[in-house]
Amino acid sequence: MKSEYLMVFIIVLFLFSCNKKSQKEVLYTDKIISAEKINSGDFLLSSITDSVSFVPLETADECLIKNVDKLYWINDSIFILDKQGNNKVLVFDGAGRFIRTIGAVGNGPGEYIQLNDFCVDTLSRCLYFLCSRFNIYQYSYEGKFIKKRNLQDFYADNIEYNKGRLFFAASGPPGGQRYPKDKGNGYGYNLIVTDTLGKILYEEFPNEIFGDNRRLLARPFYTLDSIILYRIYLDHHIYGVKKNNELFVHYYIDLGDNAYTINAYTMTKPPKSYPREVYEEILSRHRVISHIVENGTHLLFFFFNRSNPMWGIYDKKTETCNCYYKKNMIDDITGLSISFFEYVNKNTFIAVVHAFSIIDQKEKFKNKAWFENLNLSEASNPVLYVIKTKN
Repeated sequence: MKSEYLMVFIIVLFLFSCNKKSQKEVLYTDKIISAEKINSGDFLLSSITDSVSFVPLETADECLIKNVDKLYWINDSIFILDKQGNNKVLVFDGAGRFIRTIGAVGNGPGEYIQLNDFCVDTLSRCLYFLCSRFNIYQYSYEGKFIKKRNLQDFYADNIEYNKGRLFFAASGPPGGQRYPKDKGNGYGYNLIVTDTLGKILYEEFPNEIFGDNRRLLARPFYTLDSIILYRIYLDHHIYGVKKNNELFVHYYIDLGDNAYTINAYTMTKPPKSYPREVYEEILSRHRVISHIVENGTHLLFFFFNRSNPMWGIYDKKTETCNCYYKKNMIDDITGLSISFFEYVNKNTFIAVVHAFSIIDQKEKFKNKAWFENLNLSEASNPVLYVIKTKN
């Protein structure tokens, strides 16, 4: 009898230890951005700006841009992804002069059908294209095709490169398919890190935790000080992956009690599933972050507060955050409607401004040097509006 009790005790202890192992420890950070309070006054862009400049992208038949889907500004080269128009990457110099296109659409060697995303390896001076969600094409800076390989274990939506590793964000297999059971219960993982040959080094955030409410952010990655940072839908943590493939929290943005947020790292089951229209209605009543951009001096984040669009501005030097209604954001430097800053180059923020939106406001800009120097027409390519922030 004693031996039977002992056996039962051992089994219970084993099951308890297995369950304990499956539970993740919370990732703590002392970098908490308190963004609960709303400033009802005006925000003046000049308060964080040291200088501004405009880079009109050259307009010619071979480099017409329909939409800027992604942008890297590296040294004197500007790489722009235009999925809707060219389905290629266009390269301009720092003054906006067109240099070349990279990539080719077709079925031949070095050609692809659909370009989903791309990233840049500055050390090797090459680009990685993610095509049709499972092909990786590699090109040189000069546009020469180097090689192609397939992703063997997953489909991806976004790609980034950092120090010999490729980072992927993935929403799961296409068309309602499912992976084998060992791949995040059939839905795969939202964050996947591989080497440049495709060997998986790290996987995190199983897509199953979102149930029927799975979404993928338009830009889940950004780079700061040579570190890849990552965000997942509805999670207001900003994550990073160390060299040893260990996850850490870079910042947590606290929007207060009215925020709709999750901790995707510790979740083991999906939140309650709602029909899409009900789900969207729930989100419209809460604070939800949709976009973050960060340079060396400031972090900007765009969110909705009860359907009202808002900007949060975090000053790293003073460690203070102020949130403003978008309608109260004023560009007192140029007179333009406030721009949506999406990209970074060192201590600058970069906004893509369409030529027609500037021309529509031209009466306000008469006799202003910056406007006259642009020499725009409605058919012109977009203009890059660059602000250098104060230290």
